[in-house]
Amino acid sequence: MATSTGSLQLSDFLIWPYLILAFIAVPIGLRSHVGRIAPLLCAFVIWAVVSTLTVSDRYVYGGDVVENFGAMGGDVGPVTFGLLKIAKLFVYGLAGVLTARALAGKQARDTFDWSLLAAGIVTGVSLFALGSSERSGQSESGITYSASNGISVMMAILLCYLTGRYLTGQGSTRWRLLAPFGFAAMAAGFALSDGRGGWIAALAGAFYIFIRLGFSRHVIVYGTVALLAIVYLYNSQPDFKEQVDRTLQQPI
Repeated sequence: MATSTGSLQLSDFLIWPYLILAFIAVPIGLRSHVGRIAPLLCAFVIWAVVSTLTVSDRYVYGGDVVENFGAMGGDVGPVTFGLLKIAKLFVYGLAGVLTARALAGKQARDTFDWSLLAAGIVTGVSLFALGSSERSGQSESGITYSASNGISVMMAILLCYLTGRYLTGQGSTRWRLLAPFGFAAMAAGFALSDGRGGWIAALAGAFYIFIRLGFSRHVIVYGTVALLAIVYLYNSQPDFKEQVDRTLQQPI
């Protein structure tokens, strides 16, 4: 839903009850590794707020930029718009920190792996089933691009995280048995999703896995399967081929 400050999505409503549930699930007095990055996160938020508050003093916005902000349906300036985006980033970042703190025991982490795998499979199958029929009716608006890019990045993060868990021997025996089938469904949907930002996220995640694990047998096998899948999709899926060609042929 379009508003005067951008696009309002369903997740913006669901995040609030999730924050409450995640806060309740955090064990009292727990000290976790995620607390080590809390100072860095706070420093980033402070730096972002200061930079946003002084943006009008450091930059002179032309009439075209002011007109674009006015076209959103209200008197929203660059400073207000930026602060709202930082607030949204803080809320979603807080959800991630609370989630990490709530996953204190092995049972909680194993259950969380199942929920992530299920979410990835549902999203992957939906993207694969919709395919080009969904994209053919979409306009090239900024909102459509932003939503598609977000889905692509989300799928890349899920794939890399769960693949890393699998390759390092994490998760229950039953989860490790069924996870490869879920990865296949997620990868198929990810390849057909619009939004090439996910490709960069996937490459970064794959590079990190390679750095940490090296040329292990599982890494070589999964890397080979991934390359073969890319070749197959490129030759069998016109939409995927179009995106790859458009990306590689764009002038630098």
